[in-house]
Amino acid sequence: MTGIIGCGRGVGVTHLAVLCANYLAGARRKRTALLELGPGGDLERLGDFCGAAASGHGDDSAAGRAAFADVRADAASFRVCGVTYFCAATAATLASCMNGPFDEIVVDLGGDFERGKTDFLRCGKKMLVGSLSEWRQEEFLRVISGNRQACREDWQLLVTFGSAESEREIERQFRLELLRVPFWPDAFRITGEMFGFFEILLNQRGRQ
Repeated sequence: MTGIIGCGRGVGVTHLAVLCANYLAGARRKRTALLELGPGGDLERLGDFCGAAASGHGDDSAAGRAAFADVRADAASFRVCGVTYFCAATAATLASCMNGPFDEIVVDLGGDFERGKTDFLRCGKKMLVGSLSEWRQEEFLRVISGNRQACREDWQLLVTFGSAESEREIERQFRLELLRVPFWPDAFRITGEMFGFFEILLNQRGRQ
């Protein structure tokens, strides 16, 4: 289970979560679920935009039916491009997905680190996303300052926006490795550069 959490709103958590889920479903052919445990409501808006039915999976294929056969229906859900989305998911939704037909589960924990930290720590793969823009950098620095050991050993630190100079300075100051998320405007079209990025990201086992 992959947990993605941000240091503040608007740093790209949901975009990265959708990218990751589409990569797992499309490139690796994994039965993939994406759950929104944060308060954002972005996945519900995504379902509305894509024309998916909020009360059903929107996919009457055998694979689509199987993906919902054993999952508790306590969250609005839909399917797009082979990924099953659960909006406003609960702990019960997550438990059902873990015991259900999915090979991979991606959890969008939103941008409130303190609120989502407990669920984040339960995830097998932990991705922390921060912005290096001058007006958003403070929250990222606060979180990594307070969790240095976990950042070095277990968490993957992803950055968006900001300068390469800021990135290098933070790596030097905290002795941490940062991975910059490439700009990729279409979260439903995974090719080229993003293949290489996710191969690195999903195969990384933590830091020594």
